[in-house]
Amino acid sequence: MPTATPTLMTTLMPTRAPNPRRRLFAAALLGILWLLLLPACSTHYVVDAQFPAPLVPALPVVAHLHLSDEFSGYVFTEQRKDRRKISLSLGAAQVALFRSVTDQLSSADKSAPHLHLHPQIVDLQYAMPRETRAEIYEVWLKYRVQVTADPPEPDAEPELIADWLLTGYGKAPSAFLQSPQAGLNAAATMALRDTGAQLSIGLRRQPPIQTWLRQQELRSRRGAP
Repeated sequence: MPTATPTLMTTLMPTRAPNPRRRLFAAALLGILWLLLLPACSTHYVVDAQFPAPLVPALPVVAHLHLSDEFSGYVFTEQRKDRRKISLSLGAAQVALFRSVTDQLSSADKSAPHLHLHPQIVDLQYAMPRETRAEIYEVWLKYRVQVTADPPEPDAEPELIADWLLTGYGKAPSAFLQSPQAGLNAAATMALRDTGAQLSIGLRRQPPIQTWLRQQELRSRRGAP
């Protein structure tokens, strides 16, 4: 009798259609985890820059630079929760810039009137290449510079001559830079140089300072102490 050939029976299990709610839940969960992990990933950058003396004539004053500990050791820390946490050490670089400009503006005549610069950093903003359409690093700086003079009387308070806001901007293309450290350093250096140019050129153009300089010249001609 012919033998029967066994037949393999395959049972197909019904497949479930993907649940759009589950996908939305998974995507939302991943987004929350990403936001929670952002603050834990912190990177520290240091701005290392040198600044040549600006090519501007000295003012007829002996210029003094007064720097606070906060200014000399300034470190920017990102506070926004939707960005990667970074810190940017700018203190040493901005000290070098302001000293270079102040030394160049100062007269060699020590009998000239004394002018005092008190800089404060007000704001720092930055943008990474992934945040810009042009694929560049950008840094914006904002400073407040109070300018005072020695009082006419020894026991009097210093005379406030000007209260000046300075801004600086710098950018660097990411295509020529190999790391975020190099990119932020280049952009911050350009922003500091922009600030230095405005300080060295714009200080003598400030109307209150021009008025004060004319007053000092008149007093010198009259032989006033």
